[in-house]
Amino acid sequence: MNREKWNTRYKKCIKTQYEHFSSLSSILLAYNINIDLITHITEKDLTFLEDTSFFTQLTECMIAGKAKEVIISDADRQILESLHYDEKSIGGQAGIMANLFSLFPIEEIVLYTPMCREQAQMLSPTDALVVPDAHCRLVDPHTILSDINPDYHFILEFKKGMKIAGSTVPRDNRFIASCPLSFPENNCTSIFHREYDHAIISGFHLLETPHVPDIARNHIQALQYRAHYECASTRSSLLPPLLDYFTNFDSLGVNECELNEILTTLGEDPVETVIDMYEGLKIVKKVLHLNRIHLHHLGLYLTLIDAQKDPEKTRHALLYAALMAAARAQQGHLSSWEDAQSGLTAPLSPRGISSLAHLSSYLDSPTVVESGIHEDEQGYLVSIPARVVDTPVRTVGLGDTISGLAYVGQ
Repeated sequence: MNREKWNTRYKKCIKTQYEHFSSLSSILLAYNINIDLITHITEKDLTFLEDTSFFTQLTECMIAGKAKEVIISDADRQILESLHYDEKSIGGQAGIMANLFSLFPIEEIVLYTPMCREQAQMLSPTDALVVPDAHCRLVDPHTILSDINPDYHFILEFKKGMKIAGSTVPRDNRFIASCPLSFPENNCTSIFHREYDHAIISGFHLLETPHVPDIARNHIQALQYRAHYECASTRSSLLPPLLDYFTNFDSLGVNECELNEILTTLGEDPVETVIDMYEGLKIVKKVLHLNRIHLHHLGLYLTLIDAQKDPEKTRHALLYAALMAAARAQQGHLSSWEDAQSGLTAPLSPRGISSLAHLSSYLDSPTVVESGIHEDEQGYLVSIPARVVDTPVRTVGLGDTISGLAYVGQ
């Protein structure tokens, strides 16, 4: 692999992506926003958490070094509220992406979600960011006066090297203990009939019942299926109706765990290797009638797109997403689109380079390891080796950063 060629592509993508984002008029984001309470748990904290209903899932994630999100009970919440938290920040895919896209000169970012004053104050002060009020008028979120209690989600960050049940945690990651979704009470379907350059929907993994509200189906129909759904770890009882709902979308974003949850629900074997992941993505894309599916995995991003899409634009978007994710991991937050420059200091992932080489060999296409692009009768595979931050400040929000920029940036 020619590392210098990949590094050159990384450097060139920053200006290209800024110009692309500067040309956008509007983005719609729905439905979930909350406040994340973030703590870096210690081995002592694990003893305190033994009485929670999710303790086994937490330890399994730590031993595997994988992220997971679960719905918690009131009893779990009371235990978690007793922990010390290092910081508070905006959470939920829609909330995180709203602040992310506010870093660019996009004319309008519409955030459709229930909101209270405390949540609103954590959103970017940009004039571009607006929310519908009770009369479906788009207003500055900082004018929201509701003092209802916000949804607090508990982010348990864990560090590589921790000891647990005779095992060593292999990588930094997080476990998210979430409250159920508060679905928007106002039926502002008119918001979804407006024209948008891009729309991103998320949050249904937090529903308490295996039922997608009819209002949500009306919303996606109003968008005429030109939208991306950002997945999160979902209970198996919810997935069958959600997969039917996903067929209404143009694009889907997943990580390895979410991909496996979908494949298992479809009756397919779970994946482990990069080759399995590639084949698994092909299955999901075909079954759900998607035009695009994106996987962000440790060190490597994979995207499958239809033939009418531009693979080089998709690659630019993936490269820029990787830089911004690296910058966020290094700094714990993003303050400008130019933070991508600091992402250049993170090295190319050795694991990503190795995985790309395996893909190139499997596809019998030597150029894939150099270009990351492979064409077949269905369309294109676009893949890149990501940048790796060995000791991230925090990991929450990285997947949303990657998926949001990879989708909107193409």
